[in-house]
Amino acid sequence: MFKTFNMHFYYTVPPNLHPVVQVVTSMMINFFIVLPVSIGLFFWDNAKQLIEKKQYPEPKVILITGASSGIGAAFAKEYAKSGITLGLLSRNRERLQEVAEECEFKGAKCYIIAADIKDYDTLKEVLEDFDNQHPIDLLFANAGISGIEGDYVWTETWRKVIDINLSGTIATVMPIYERMKRRKSGQICINSSIFSYFSPPLAIWYGATKSALNKFTHDLYYVASKYNVRVNLLVPGSISTNMIGNDPSSIPPTYLAKILKKQLEDNVFCISYPFYQNLYYYILSTLPKRVSLLVSSTFAKMIMKSHDLN
Repeated sequence: MFKTFNMHFYYTVPPNLHPVVQVVTSMMINFFIVLPVSIGLFFWDNAKQLIEKKQYPEPKVILITGASSGIGAAFAKEYAKSGITLGLLSRNRERLQEVAEECEFKGAKCYIIAADIKDYDTLKEVLEDFDNQHPIDLLFANAGISGIEGDYVWTETWRKVIDINLSGTIATVMPIYERMKRRKSGQICINSSIFSYFSPPLAIWYGATKSALNKFTHDLYYVASKYNVRVNLLVPGSISTNMIGNDPSSIPPTYLAKILKKQLEDNVFCISYPFYQNLYYYILSTLPKRVSLLVSSTFAKMIMKSHDLN
């Protein structure tokens, strides 16, 4: 019994020392392993670009979910020009019509698809119907909601947020991925968030679904690469959209759309914009759990106070 106790003690670290051990271990691994590998990849990627100079064909048929406003609408307008076919999918037909009119003015051909991505059977049907008529070159899975509320609503929003942000996105991606896989061509971009790295407690459902999408996209990238299907992850920061009340101090979605278009052309896997916000939240995600709990709780109190959610 004494030996068993000693063995169990040997394999653990006192809880009070966990943050210190985690920080020291992380520093050593980053300095001696991650940093040299990152420097090597920097030179490798740049040399590969100079030697190969690979050019990907411009997408002619693009389907966008959550296209009625914000990032989705800006993305549609950025791609809109003569020779481009846009499938605009959202629940709000009126706002889709407004976006379509702007895109058609630039010369694009637009198809309005009024559908709810929580209705997975209908979603699959409309996606496949559109793809039958116009084989999709680029799918932008962008639809999502925040679900960030005070704790009086917090416990009631989980199903809706998961149904839209996670299940709805996967239900959007998979039918089109299977078709791109058979065609051995295509590109899929999935919209995540900086909250996928780190988020305050009141954003639990939003942060959890976006974290899950990061993992889904990462694995899909590997699986799809064997079939010449490109997969990209968008991790936007604070962008001025309906989700955050069109905050004028945030980045306009038109700026993001331009960056996104260029980096999709270059097939950058993780598109982080603005980068400084991504860096800040990424650093927060690497904190030891004990420190992370303290920061997260403080963050939540600040949000509740500023939005009067107490």
